[in-house]
Amino acid sequence: EIKTMAPEIPEDMPVGVYRKLVDIENTDKEYIISFLGASNNIALYVNGKFVGYSEGSHNTAEFNITSFLTSGTNELVVVMFKWCNGTFLECQDMFRENGIFRDVLLYEMPETYLYDVYYRTKETSKGWNLDINLALEGNTEGYKVCAEIYSKNKLIAINTVEAGNEAVINFKNLDVISWNAEIPTLYTAFVTLY
Repeated sequence: EIKTMAPEIPEDMPVGVYRKLVDIENTDKEYIISFLGASNNIALYVNGKFVGYSEGSHNTAEFNITSFLTSGTNELVVVMFKWCNGTFLECQDMFRENGIFRDVLLYEMPETYLYDVYYRTKETSKGWNLDINLALEGNTEGYKVCAEIYSKNKLIAINTVEAGNEAVINFKNLDVISWNAEIPTLYTAFVTLY
C-alpha cells in the first residue's frame, strides 16, 4: 500500500497504461487527438515518441499528432501516473479512481480547416448585431468563409469574407425575434470554409 501526504508525491508510484493501434491511410491530413476527461494527467506517446503531457482532469487535452503518424498501423500509448503535482488541487470531493473517464476523439482534418467558431450577439435599437469570430488552421491563402443565417428553411442573411488565420463576419441590425418563452424562435447559422 502506498501512502502519501499532500503535497508529497511518492517515488514508488502506480501507473496506468492505455495502448491502442490505429490505421491511418492518408498522412496528408491533419490529425488531432482530444481527451475530454482523464484523471489526473496524461503523457502521450505515438509510435514510441513523446508527444506531450497534460494535467487537469476536467479540462480537454488536445494534441496535434500529424508529424508522429505514418501510413498504416500506428501505436498510441497513454501513460497516467496515480499522483502528480496537480493531484491535491483536485482532491476535494473526488475519489482517486484515476483513468480516462470521458471520450477520446481522433479528428482527421483537411490541411486547412476551421479550428474555432464563436458567436456573439448584441441587441441594438434597430435589431440584433451578430459577430462571428473564426480561428483557422493551415494555409488560408485563396480561401473564403461564408456565414448564412436561416429562419426555419428561409435564408435571412448571408456574408462572405476572405479567410486568414483569424476572421470576423459581421451582421448588423438583423430583424429577428428575441428569445422568449411565449414565442421560442430559433435561428440556424452555418459557417462554410471554401
